[in-house]
Amino acid sequence: MENFLEKIINNKPYRYQLEVANKLLSGKNVILSVPTGAGKTWAAIAPFLYAQKYPEIPFPRKMIYSSPLRTLTNSIYEDVLKSEFVNEAAIQTGEFNDDIYFDKDIVFSTIDQTLSNFLCFPLPLSQAQANINAGALTGKIDFFDTKNKVVHETKRSNKVEQAHIWQVKFYLWLMELNEIEVEKGILEYPKLREREEVFLDEEDINYLKKTIENIKTLVKQTNCPPVINARTCKSCSYYDFCYAGE
Repeated sequence: MENFLEKIINNKPYRYQLEVANKLLSGKNVILSVPTGAGKTWAAIAPFLYAQKYPEIPFPRKMIYSSPLRTLTNSIYEDVLKSEFVNEAAIQTGEFNDDIYFDKDIVFSTIDQTLSNFLCFPLPLSQAQANINAGALTGKIDFFDTKNKVVHETKRSNKVEQAHIWQVKFYLWLMELNEIEVEKGILEYPKLREREEVFLDEEDINYLKKTIENIKTLVKQTNCPPVINARTCKSCSYYDFCYAGE
């Protein structure tokens, strides 16, 4: 880490810079108070860049650097971009709107932009998009058997069984993401007196991840995609979203 930091700042790092970097890499929170111009910025950014270079290190893959003033944010952003170790970064302030969705791996932002985005009233977005940046994966499970670690989902009909199966697979993945041990899911059709066991594998997880990314892209589009007018549309829970203008 010392050699890496020395290459970034083109100078021998201060001891406090190394201590901060090592503590952040070990998963600890840090409060640093040193004079202006003492090198706080690189002490905070270096661990992230180091983890980018060595992806096997368990470290967050996104960094948001927030400052109280636009001028300060602009200055830090311009200085950091000069480094050969920074491949891509964005700036999000009231003056510059390079990354209104905070998508980039490195985002330099003013505090008001950062807080508003993750408290569901983003300054650069409309009210209809207010939950996008602070969005999280959620699900409403019918019943979870804590003893046997089984997710139960009940349906009236099996007309769209594949959709039901993927719904349960999503719930299983959601449980894993929240470190809740789960064995399997069970789809139940009481009227048909049928039930089906559902399991989750790595291929399913990759498909779900890709689907989530596609949903994010869809949400950020200015115009809605054309309606498909499928037979099942009228009984779909999201009918009003697609046909509101019809």
